[in-house]
Amino acid sequence: MTDRRELLGWIQEYEKRTGDKFQALPGFTLWYLPDRGFCQWKPMDKNKTILCWSLCHDAKFWRDALECVALQFGYDRIMTVCILPIKAYIRYWGWKIEQDFVKDDGLHRYICSDKQGREVVITPKCVFKDGSVNYFVTNELRRKYKPWKNADERE
Repeated sequence: MTDRRELLGWIQEYEKRTGDKFQALPGFTLWYLPDRGFCQWKPMDKNKTILCWSLCHDAKFWRDALECVALQFGYDRIMTVCILPIKAYIRYWGWKIEQDFVKDDGLHRYICSDKQGREVVITPKCVFKDGSVNYFVTNELRRKYKPWKNADERE
């Protein structure tokens, strides 16, 4: 019942699903488990952030693993790029949209709370010719959600 693959198999799955060519990036750590897939991440010390760049298969497992690392070593947030439809992504994680700002360019910035009430900021990264949007997703690990005044400023 468990889907087990060699790393190359998970990389092929990643490329098939995303349409992107996988790259082992300098400065990133690649974690792999046969039944969990893989996760490529790096610490960004200046911002106290763990950046998860590419991930395949068990997203909830890898996210929990990154949270453990982040909290153990004093990081305040996990950041990733969402390439999926954003509302489905929000539902997948069980987040609640607290605020939905329409920016000057017509794109939405979502301010959410996770199941522990922590802030999740979802900001447009880029828009493609087909109208799809990739988002930066920043999940705070120590800060609770607090309303924002506008799309660019917390209260």
